Amino acid sequence: GPGSNKVEDENVSLPEQVPLPETEGLWYMSQSKKHLYLLKHPVIATYLWMKWKKIQFAYTRNLIFYFAFVAFITSYIFVLYSGRKIRSDSIIEESCSSPSMVGGDVTFLWIASSIGLVGLILREVMQFGIAPKRYVFTLENWLEVALIAMTSVLLFQGGYACHLTTKRHLASFIIVLAWSEMI
Repeated sequence: GPGSNKVEDENVSLPEQVPLPETEGLWYMSQSKKHLYLLKHPVIATYLWMKWKKIQFAYTRNLIFYFAFVAFITSYIFVLYSGRKIRSDSIIEESCSSPSMVGGDVTFLWIASSIGLVGLILREVMQFGIAPKRYVFTLENWLEVALIAMTSVLLFQGGYACHLTTKRHLASFIIVLAWSEMI
């Protein structure tokens, strides 16, 4: 119509624009000691503040989720694998062939830890999908993958008393990695 600036020819193909990361330049700036002072410039500081306001909810939700996972897996480990024997109030069979009977609290902590583990796996898959190259070359991500692998073995490899010595060793590594990541 009159006054319209839109091109209405459907046969005209515009080049597909690939969205670029908005903060990649800032990331490189933060990695360079020579340019680090530029992050304090009022324009960049305002831009970072606006970005923070935009992602604050997602960040807080992720932090609460990870803290819950760490709390559940730590509780599971302390309740089940601390001390000289597994649980004095549980019937634990030392063989892997017969199932062990444990209290409802252990079952709840196992379920909560398993749900947290699934959430952690989904989070890592999403991070890998967004930036695979950066994901692979970041040490923190390798530590999270190691945490996922060790937690999977602890939760899903046989019964509670199966491979007890190995599970206790894994449990100590899991606590150190999980709390290091949390901090």
